[in-house]
Amino acid sequence: METYDAWAVRCDALGTSNADRQCHISAEIFQGETNQKVMSILLRPAAKAGSLAATITAAFGIKLSEGITLKAGNRDFRKIELLTCLPNGCLAPTEFSADEVKVLSSQQKVAVRMIVYDSGNPADFELSMKGFGAALARLAKLAARPVP
Repeated sequence: METYDAWAVRCDALGTSNADRQCHISAEIFQGETNQKVMSILLRPAAKAGSLAATITAAFGIKLSEGITLKAGNRDFRKIELLTCLPNGCLAPTEFSADEVKVLSSQQKVAVRMIVYDSGNPADFELSMKGFGAALARLAKLAARPVP
């Protein structure tokens, strides 16, 4: 695993050759007071050139029907549907287009909002984008597939 500030690059062997590996970049958000992980995001090259397939894993206790809202700059960027919960958290798979990846690359941070199940109150967090560009460039090199 290689780290680029808030982002990490990792390749997992799926077979015996370099062609049989899957690489991704990832970041995590921790709750300040308890240092509990509240969300992780894993991005890997998608089939469509320049786009990234994403798997977001959110902590338990959020309202699934409300999904996860990402805000870039001063505008809502994307609302992502939570599909199911597994033992490691609640999953929200999605794909970011090449244009969306460019927007993400231009940010210092992305605001993340989830709704707490019990209270219905918003839980707001920040996803640091520091190192995202460098991690993305490294991913493109390792995957031998261009991403923006």
